[in-house]
Amino acid sequence: MSSDAASFFLDKISITDSFAVGAEKIASFLLKFEERWDVVDVLEPVFSDECDRKIQEYIIFCLLDIRRADIATLQEAIRYKRLRQLFARQHNKIYPLCENEMLLLNEIRNQTRVGSLQLLEIAAKICSTWMGALLETNDLEEKSRLQFAALLKGESVALKERSNYLSDHVDSYNMKAIARLMPLLTMCDEYAKSLEDLGTMILQRKIIGAPVLTVQQLMRKESFEKLLKNMTKSSVLQPVVTVVNLQRAKLSPVQNLLAATTLCRWTLDSSAVPLQWIKLALDLLTQEEFSIDVGEKIGLIKPFLHNTGVEINGTVLKIDFRKNILSPLIGTDMLTRNPAAEKEISVVDLVMRNMGNDVLLARLLDNPKVFNKPGLIERIVTMSRSMVILHKIASTRELYTGQANTGVPLALLKNPTAIPMTLLRMFINPTYVSLPAMKELLRNPYGIRNEVQYEVKSFVERKR
Repeated sequence: MSSDAASFFLDKISITDSFAVGAEKIASFLLKFEERWDVVDVLEPVFSDECDRKIQEYIIFCLLDIRRADIATLQEAIRYKRLRQLFARQHNKIYPLCENEMLLLNEIRNQTRVGSLQLLEIAAKICSTWMGALLETNDLEEKSRLQFAALLKGESVALKERSNYLSDHVDSYNMKAIARLMPLLTMCDEYAKSLEDLGTMILQRKIIGAPVLTVQQLMRKESFEKLLKNMTKSSVLQPVVTVVNLQRAKLSPVQNLLAATTLCRWTLDSSAVPLQWIKLALDLLTQEEFSIDVGEKIGLIKPFLHNTGVEINGTVLKIDFRKNILSPLIGTDMLTRNPAAEKEISVVDLVMRNMGNDVLLARLLDNPKVFNKPGLIERIVTMSRSMVILHKIASTRELYTGQANTGVPLALLKNPTAIPMTLLRMFINPTYVSLPAMKELLRNPYGIRNEVQYEVKSFVERKR
């Protein structure tokens, strides 16, 4: 029973998902099957010695993921670091702004009357006062709300523009360079989304909340407490409960915890398991910083600290979360980094991890390693709802022809996104989709757009 439960659970988990998505899947599974399986039957085999360590590490970080820390994010956001850089570039004229950046600054000027670096610094101080009012009483006049939200969303857009610039200028043929860039892009995108959400919350007069574990929030308090109580019955799962309770107390942003855990992994013996790395990190970190005395391991670790921002004082390593860029301490798989075992990320994993980044994914589609990988473009079409990506695939011959891409035309016809029929019509032809496949599509039209069904039906009837 335990083996069946664990196997069924692991089938639902994909380490290419973000920790937030993974946390949602875990919470959903445990709630749905709590009457069928005991949590011990589900999770105990996962944390046994036989289970893959990467899977264990991923699931732990999913359990420790926190819903957006609105207050901490707001405190960081009102420094407006990206907007400051844009206004400085506009003033100095050394690095010219792109068209989108110019449009952004003009929009901010129109909405908030902030049109220079000096005015932005004044606005940041005013926003600090507004934040205090929001946290105390959630009382702020409408005009101030509109201006506050506009600045937050402007910071979000500025961050997205930076992410897009990095995505657009990385060598799409250099898989290693893309892999090393991925942690930074992921962190940028997640932070930008948090800022956008905060702006929306302020406009909608929602209360700015404190952070909470994602799984705890989704399961609700009673079910979550019951889950932890049942887990303590297992000696294998008791350490998991320990780190979960530590995170409930510390509520450390998962990216901070991930970077700290990397240093703990490098410090502990190779026999240590992910739970031990993560517990040590939670024991030693605070909201502002993390430090660890690595002792005699300093000689082995030091070569890997180049450009990581880690401060070295004798054998003590320190991370200042307020100013450091943490991506060099995070692996290309968005787990702890293990330089000794690093290898080039597979083409499939690279693509799957960038499904949410249209700019970088569009560049990857130009790479023969991607479009010559059997079934990969079809998989992208099946998963994607991005018009940018789907339009490119439907209009680029290399992406829908060849032995590797025989399933792409049919996948395009089945995709529910509103791809123009002017692009899709050419695929309603036995050259791309066989008549039996078209007939099967008509027999099982669930999810197929009406206009696609009509065109396919008309073609099949003409061929009778």
